[in-house]
Amino acid sequence: MVWFVVKILCPHPIDSNAFMVKDKNMENEISISEFNNTVKNIKFERSTFWYSWDSMVIEFKNKKHILAYDFWINPPWKIVFNNEVIQDTMNFPRHENYTDEEKEAYDVGKWNSKTKFIQYKKIKHIEITASFELQIEWDNGAVLSKFADDSKNLHYHFDDNIKNIKYDIRNGKITKGDRHVEW
Repeated sequence: MVWFVVKILCPHPIDSNAFMVKDKNMENEISISEFNNTVKNIKFERSTFWYSWDSMVIEFKNKKHILAYDFWINPPWKIVFNNEVIQDTMNFPRHENYTDEEKEAYDVGKWNSKTKFIQYKKIKHIEITASFELQIEWDNGAVLSKFADDSKNLHYHFDDNIKNIKYDIRNGKITKGDRHVEW
């Protein structure tokens, strides 16, 4: 067994900058049904989300407003409400299409604001389909769909910050491992 120290670069506060972690090859593949049971049973007080360019991060916080779980959802994805596409990563204002920084900032802000109507709403259902597509449904009927793809660069993951477990979904499989290991 190989052990090494990894410096963590994380947007959330952590007690230490270094962790002893197992070799990345110690990851475990799990089934879709096992993952769906995991997310079905998570307990959280509220959810919020934010964007990192065209990726979406959905955070689930406990009663003390501490981050318990989160999804990092890379493109492509879309949000549908009342049978209409409200947000779509294909429509994200790409930096390379702008020469005016103010216009770019305005367009990115406008793009981000399209989903304010689901901010702080209750999430009622989370599921991965047989084709590894992620479906998240809010209580007002809005649905986020993350499309399955074969690219190593386009994937999504779910972090259980309570148990320090990362579920990485890519290339038609789900792996479960230490959330502090760089994937």
